[in-house]
Amino acid sequence: GTRGGSLAGWELFNTASALQVRRTAVMFQIFAGALGRAGDKTGLKQLIKEVEEDTDVGEAGIVVGEPLAMALLDACRAVRDGSMLSRILEMHRTVCQGALSPRMSMAFCSALLACDHNKEACEYYEHEMLPKGVMLDVMLTNSLVKAAASYGNTALAKHLSDHVTARPAVAGGSNANASELQRHAVLIKAYSRDGNLSGASEVVARLKQSGTPLPSLIH
Repeated sequence: GTRGGSLAGWELFNTASALQVRRTAVMFQIFAGALGRAGDKTGLKQLIKEVEEDTDVGEAGIVVGEPLAMALLDACRAVRDGSMLSRILEMHRTVCQGALSPRMSMAFCSALLACDHNKEACEYYEHEMLPKGVMLDVMLTNSLVKAAASYGNTALAKHLSDHVTARPAVAGGSNANASELQRHAVLIKAYSRDGNLSGASEVVARLKQSGTPLPSLIH
């Protein structure tokens, strides 16, 4: 099974060390995927520790490029442990000299959300992604709207919702309408929790003006 695969991976890693065979970034990348599939949180923490140790040995060490960093982030998502995410990001920052790609920034933000680090994900977006003009896909935007609303940051939730609404319409049919309604419903609930009835009414009015069919729960 998957657990057996992760144990076999450790045996290979230990054998490589004993034989003084250099462990490559690709080996770490593949092993991270195996640990994620196995749900092996303890093993993943140990792997990340070993990656950190290997990056500290100079030119002969591991380079945490985007493929390895993405594999480690995906593994953290799989085991739902956000405690290791910042360590992964910092190792990659060193390699790219702080110039993260939009893809990497979105992957890190998504991993924070998947691990229920809602506030940290929103703060990362506000401080690291928004100033650089990183364009979010609709799925990540919707997730950030929910995350921001969950801890009372209605200003950010509204900004993100407006960001998606302002985009040119694309084909999507009922799925696109459902996504828009869900996003606005989250905003309405957030405003209502804050006692901001005018804000909630504004969202409803904007929906009506757009011609989007409103379900009875929004009326």
